Parts: sequence; structure tokens; C-alpha cells
Amino acid sequence: MTVNAHIRGLLAALLTFGAAATTFGQAIDVVTSDPRENEEQTAEHKPFRLSAAYAHRFEADLNKNGKFSVDTTRIEFASQTELTSSLWWDNLVGYEFNGYDFSNTRRGSWWKDVHFLTYIPSLRWQIDKHWSVFGGPVLQVAGESDADWGDGVSGGAIVGVLWKHDANLSVGGAIAGLTRIEDKFGLAPIPLVLWRFGNGWVFRSGVPDFGARRGFGVEIGWGTDSFEIAGGLQLQQRRFRLDDDVNSASPQAGQRNGVGQERSAPVYGKFTWRLGGGTELDLFAGVAFAGQLKIEDDDGHRNKIEAADPTFDPKQEFDPQPILGSRIRFLF
Repeated sequence: MTVNAHIRGLLAALLTFGAAATTFGQAIDVVTSDPRENEEQTAEHKPFRLSAAYAHRFEADLNKNGKFSVDTTRIEFASQTELTSSLWWDNLVGYEFNGYDFSNTRRGSWWKDVHFLTYIPSLRWQIDKHWSVFGGPVLQVAGESDADWGDGVSGGAIVGVLWKHDANLSVGGAIAGLTRIEDKFGLAPIPLVLWRFGNGWVFRSGVPDFGARRGFGVEIGWGTDSFEIAGGLQLQQRRFRLDDDVNSASPQAGQRNGVGQERSAPVYGKFTWRLGGGTELDLFAGVAFAGQLKIEDDDGHRNKIEAADPTFDPKQEFDPQPILGSRIRFLF
């Protein structure tokens, strides 16, 4: 790679942090895959991609009272259809399950089993050997097991562009615009940088795969054709509809059909073993910082909750929470 290409990569990496700060501030829920994974799949001539992951978040104390832990499972299936020699139709279906276990809280469980189902169909056009564009709608349903699923629907679109210098450097960006459950419309930039430099080093920004959850973030790694060791930082937010019945966390606090939210910033490390034939195994560990849980009423506010029970605080921070898990991915 030329000196100019290295300079471009460095500038792109630096600009990433400014754009990422804006994205983090918006904190919209995009449970999706990185568009460069679609390009990798195309290069491997594999029309299907399947991944499965599990992670355990160990018990963490809430700042007011109680503690909780989470078990997360995520399954993604992606397919590609070649419409022309330069145009592909990509489809992604993702399912994420979060099983929460609360203890010693004054109000019982804030919530229990939470589900996320995401569908993203998109078109990807390779304009020439350097430029490509992509985009499509995003549909997501998020809610507790007994929630009114019709009230847990959100959607929008994601569009973006990529410029690829060579296999060692690609720079681009996407804009995600999505409705949020009982919240204002969210619009966030997603900086997309892939920069291979030095002897085996790589920098990534976008939506790198961190185990059982995805989020906006940056990642740096070192490796060979058979393995990679990487570390990174993400912002993860999950917003979802609560049970239609009054939640046990505060039976008199106006939570019927309310909204729950979890937000944190995991710092992590992972080991990726490339087994050949498009198969990868990840082992990962991390710590979720800046954690926050929040409950809102059915209008996305706290008015009904606070009016019903002024002693109940529907917004709490939680201590750093260790994470441990694994993921396996197949191309076929």
C-alpha cells in the first residue's frame, strides 16, 4: 500500500472518532451487520451466512438498590442474490434474546425475557472497482414476552457509500434513520473504515461483531490468515416494549405497556480462530461501562410512573458488568 493510502487511512481513523461521538449521542437501536461483511461474502462466492452467539453478563449492582445479570443469545441469517454482475440483493434476519435476572430489588424484576427481531433487505451496487453504494429499509420488533408486539415495531432506512482503495483500505459511511419506540426519530452517521497497516494490524469502525450483541464502535486487531486478536469499544442500546400486563417491578407505577431501555458502553477483547471455508469461531470477554436501565410509561415519559409512586426511581445506573461468551459463523 502506498504512503498516500496510509495517510488516507490515518485521516479516516481520526475522523471516525468525531463521527462516532455524534452517533453515540443519538444512540439509536440498529441491530444489524457491517455492510463489508456482505462484500466479503460475495468475494467468497457464498450465498448464505449463518452465525450464532451466546454471552453472559455477570451480576452488577444497581446504584439505588438490587442487582441483575443477563444471558443473551443471537442468531443471524443472511442471504445474497446476484441480480446482475454489479448488483446484489442482500437480506438479513436477526433474532436476539435477552434473559434478565434481577435480585434484591425493592420492586422485583424490572423486566424478564426481552426479544428483538430484525429484518433488513438492501440493494448493493458496485459502481466500479473502487465505489459501491448500498441501502434499504430496516424493520425491527422489540418487546418483552407478553408485550403488545404491535406497539413494539420500529423502522426506517439505512443508506451508505464505500470507497475501496484495495484489500487494505476502504473508507465510507452510512446514515441510519429510524423511529424509536415512544421517542423522537433518530438520525445517526455510521463511519465505515477498514485500514490494514503494519505487519498484520487492522483498524475497523462501524458495526463490528462483538459476540451476542452488536453496536456502533471501533476495533483494532492483529492477526494472520488463521487467527486474529482484537479489542474494541462499542455503544449498545436496546429499547423495547414492556408487558401489556402491569410489570411486577412496580405494580402501581403505571408501567402497563410501558417502555424499557438498557444502555452501556462495552470495552472488549476477542480471539477469532479462522477455521477455513468461511468458518470462524470467536471467544470474547469484556466489561460494560456507563450502564443505565430506564423505565418509561406507555407514552415514553415518566409522568405516570412518578405520579403513581414517587418513591420508585425508574432510572438507575449500574456498576461495570463483566461479559463472557462465544460466537460461531459459517459461510456456505
